[in-house]
Amino acid sequence: MDYLIYFLTVSLCVTVVYMGIRYFLIDTIAISGYSMFPNYNNYQDPDKQDTIQIDLLSPRFGDYRRGEVVVLRTPATCDVSQSLIIKRVIGIPGDKIIFDNGKVLVQVSKTDDLPVILDEVSYLSAEVPTFKNVISLQDRYEEPILGKDEYFVMGDNRIKSKDSRYCGKIDKDLILGREVFRLQPSDKRGFFNNPKYNIGN
Repeated sequence: MDYLIYFLTVSLCVTVVYMGIRYFLIDTIAISGYSMFPNYNNYQDPDKQDTIQIDLLSPRFGDYRRGEVVVLRTPATCDVSQSLIIKRVIGIPGDKIIFDNGKVLVQVSKTDDLPVILDEVSYLSAEVPTFKNVISLQDRYEEPILGKDEYFVMGDNRIKSKDSRYCGKIDKDLILGREVFRLQPSDKRGFFNNPKYNIGN
């Protein structure tokens, strides 16, 4: 009987710790879709499907940084089938995002600096254009300045991604967490490294 009580106690403790980690610290997400291609892929073979772990805890006590890959609940303004989507943070509170002739510019509103073309070469080919609307290919469009706890997110696959260009700004409370570690594929396994930009993060 003592052994049974011990076993049940240990099992309960392990379950509580696991549930705490699973729902409050780290979650594992298998990526579906192609909006982050080619940096993140969706394969038919489950053994090859990109899988990441996201940090659920630290964002509750701070802000997201430009360049981070985040998982968020699909906004009501987005017409996509998935309940969760993965995107990259491009604009942070105080930013104005501008699309000009296929380029992404960022104006940090806390300064008097002119808009700067965002250097995304670490994850996006220089030949890939980014327009506000991939259908009409508008030459220039200025987004409203992002307010407190508002973010502008985009997929790396700029031609196929439904993101803030389509859905609008994203409230922080829609974001579940940031990528901290990639589990699959094995040749890309490792901790997430935030891109270095030519403007502040």
